[in-house]
Amino acid sequence: MQSETDLPPHPAGIVLRRHGYFTLPALEEMIPDIDGHCMVENFVVAREGYGNVLFPGLTDVTGMNLDEIGEFVGARMYPHGS
Repeated sequence: MQSETDLPPHPAGIVLRRHGYFTLPALEEMIPDIDGHCMVENFVVAREGYGNVLFPGLTDVTGMNLDEIGEFVGARMYPHGS
């Protein structure tokens, strides 16, 4: 069985390895287009039992490192660097 750190890189360069976190649509459903970009309508990052963050509209998630953007602590989302 592969650990989360042993997983191959996402085709669009998206990084999300934190336990309990997920995206909508699922990472497996986000495929880069012919130009290598991965555009997602109403992208959501969530942590089970904590909440979610919606990126309204069309978002280019190509190369996004979601582990470095922020984390859910209690009932709040804290952006890293704040």
